[in-house]
Amino acid sequence: MKREDVDKREKDLCDLLKSLSSTDLDVNKNEIYTSIITSLHAVYDLDNEKDNVYRHSYSQIFILLSKLHTEQTLQNSLDSLIQNLRFVYYKVQKDSKENSAFRKAIYKLYDHVNLDIARIVFFEKENTGYYSKVIHNYTVLKNDVNKANNDFQKTASDLKISQEKSKIDECGAESPKNALAKISKFQTHRQFFKIYTHRYKNIRFFL
Repeated sequence: MKREDVDKREKDLCDLLKSLSSTDLDVNKNEIYTSIITSLHAVYDLDNEKDNVYRHSYSQIFILLSKLHTEQTLQNSLDSLIQNLRFVYYKVQKDSKENSAFRKAIYKLYDHVNLDIARIVFFEKENTGYYSKVIHNYTVLKNDVNKANNDFQKTASDLKISQEKSKIDECGAESPKNALAKISKFQTHRQFFKIYTHRYKNIRFFL
């Protein structure tokens, strides 16, 4: 089969599947069902091939279904697609006028579409939960880092004030005031070390 013929069949099949996703489509109507079957025969029937049937492209169908899923509207949905395709599939399987190769092709189409839709929905749910956890952990980490940074800035500011007091006291004789300033400086350093160590442990926990 020429590449041009394959491309045309793939496009026609994707267009048909897209039309089956319409929420307004009534496949129970005889004229609509007949039109769908005619289109499917045009896609799958091959007069000059050994197996007398065309094999649809898995990748093209997956791309179409993924696009339909992300762009679902009140007029188009995957639910409508699978319901309409299910109706066509069961009716074809019960129709003795259809040849076995065509019935098998429609079975594979129905099975493939079902499988791909299940995969799309499953992975979306899994990824939604995963990304929610990532966003939560990122928010916790961001808040913790911001708080640690604020504590650091405050401690640094207090330390600078303490250092300025020590310089003033160093200009004079040793006094109780000078001794208290040195003690304050030591306590500030120790408090900063405790805060920084505690925050660092928390950050490591969330990484």
